[in-house]
Amino acid sequence: MNKHFKKIACVAALSLMPMMAFADDGVGGDSGNGSGLFLGLDTGYSFQFTKTQVKNSKEIDTASGMAGANVGVKAGYNFFFTPMFGVRGYLDYTFVFGPSGTASEGGAVKTSSSTMNSAHLITLNADLLVNIMQTDSVAFGAFVGIGLGYGMASNVTTSNPGTTTTAYKAGGFLLPINVGLSLTANNHHRFELGFKIPTLSMDITEVSGVKVPDNAFDALNVKLFTTSVGYSYIF
Repeated sequence: MNKHFKKIACVAALSLMPMMAFADDGVGGDSGNGSGLFLGLDTGYSFQFTKTQVKNSKEIDTASGMAGANVGVKAGYNFFFTPMFGVRGYLDYTFVFGPSGTASEGGAVKTSSSTMNSAHLITLNADLLVNIMQTDSVAFGAFVGIGLGYGMASNVTTSNPGTTTTAYKAGGFLLPINVGLSLTANNHHRFELGFKIPTLSMDITEVSGVKVPDNAFDALNVKLFTTSVGYSYIF
């Protein structure tokens, strides 16, 4: 686990370098076209896709479903070359959580269990921004870009009487494609509908509390497709 957090810390540290450079140089053009530092929040739902292929087997098992709700924060810098075209660089963190539970009663014995499907995703992103339609106070646009980061995911069940079962743990580097639509009001308030399309998978390293043997699978991984609606304030 410490190794995973060290990788996340490295990604976060690297992401601060370009943002600091923008701020120090005073780059950003006219603030009236949406350029400037920004902070944002978003929320939505994430969908999970798993793939299993035993070593030297032609049979591939796939599964999909909802991983859970997500909440996220992001910070970065917008830079518009013209009123229509711009770019941005930013760091974002997303927490995915999908809780569920059951309860039963047999005689005098009451049992219950709760399951938490969760993930932590952090990425450094670069997007192309396009303002498609503009008025004096509102700009409707779109964005497309790519991210680089690291993610961890797990599914853990806790039962009463107290037992804990880990269905799986996964981790790996992320390379999502970012696409979405935006609405910027009064040059400071930006609303977005966004999607993160995964291109890399997180390898499942533990199943039912047991470490997955090396070279046991040609594929044993999970991907997260993230949807979100968000708000950012541009300074």
